Amino acid sequence: MLYSQLELAAYDPTKAKFLRGLRTSDVRAVMVDVAVCLAQQVDRASDLQLDLQEATVPIEPSHLGKIVEELLNNAFRYSSPGSPVRVRCATEDERVLVLSAMDRGRGMTRAQIAQVGAYMQFDREQYEQQGQGLGLTIAKRLAELHGGELTIESVPRLTTAVQVMLPL
Repeated sequence: MLYSQLELAAYDPTKAKFLRGLRTSDVRAVMVDVAVCLAQQVDRASDLQLDLQEATVPIEPSHLGKIVEELLNNAFRYSSPGSPVRVRCATEDERVLVLSAMDRGRGMTRAQIAQVGAYMQFDREQYEQQGQGLGLTIAKRLAELHGGELTIESVPRLTTAVQVMLPL
């Protein structure tokens, strides 16, 4: 449902402008709440490493929380218990907020990264995967609707880092 709403908003300049007018004044608190709750749900609280800077960003708290949730869902899902999942939040040049989630999991190839999109899941025949394959697409669309972007860097069977940049 959220995916459909975001797709519609992407083509409605009035809705996009409205979304960009909303703010989160305590980015750190939103990220801590989402990250700790999710880590506890998947019994990975000891794997979670947070490095979060205070900031205010033009995105509503629920959308920021959804981005963090989707990035961490993937990081926990595709890495083994006992391996670290790092979440970082910092400002760059007082113009951009950079959120990142890094794990030491199964990783992705360049071809897989290029194919990330709605309902896309990789190696499903090899790995049990829950969900619909919308997580990264939702996070990416939320970032774009707020004037930002999502990037992925990965080394198969070693590490993945997903970064979201949002203008301040």
